[in-house]
Amino acid sequence: MATDIRELLRIDDLTIDVETGEIIEAKPEGFVLDDPGKLDWWVGKIRALRSLAQAEKELAERVAQRATAYSRAAESLFVIFSADAEILALSLIPKGRRSAMLEHGEIGFRKVSGGVDFVDEGEALTWCREHLQEAVKIRESLLKTPIAKEYAEKGTLPPGVIYRDDADKLWVK
Repeated sequence: MATDIRELLRIDDLTIDVETGEIIEAKPEGFVLDDPGKLDWWVGKIRALRSLAQAEKELAERVAQRATAYSRAAESLFVIFSADAEILALSLIPKGRRSAMLEHGEIGFRKVSGGVDFVDEGEALTWCREHLQEAVKIRESLLKTPIAKEYAEKGTLPPGVIYRDDADKLWVK
């Protein structure tokens, strides 16, 4: 049973742990899905949960878009004023220190290790293919269509692959 710390969602006679999606309490004892009315109840619960899931996904997308916009705005503000801020920060930071406290936060400097950055990855990739092959990573993946075609034509499958026959699958809409 969920503790009071967990957020529980109650939909009629369903109790769901919001964090895990686990159904805590789903049906009365002895309940059997054995008539059209009960089947309709079951379909209704599935549709209601899918609708809630879709609404939550849409809300999460909007929240993620706002978070991205805030991050971009913060980065833009940083870029616009960083040259001036560096000069002022140098005058505010006590000698022998790397940072200074301000009313709304802290400002400082940190060491950033040198390294490489790609400004034109395509151009760099072309050069590395010819001169520095160990810098080029090739990614392999399997395509299902040629394997299915091979199975249909010759009846052979590579090791580690199974063939799944067509089947009817229950759905709820």
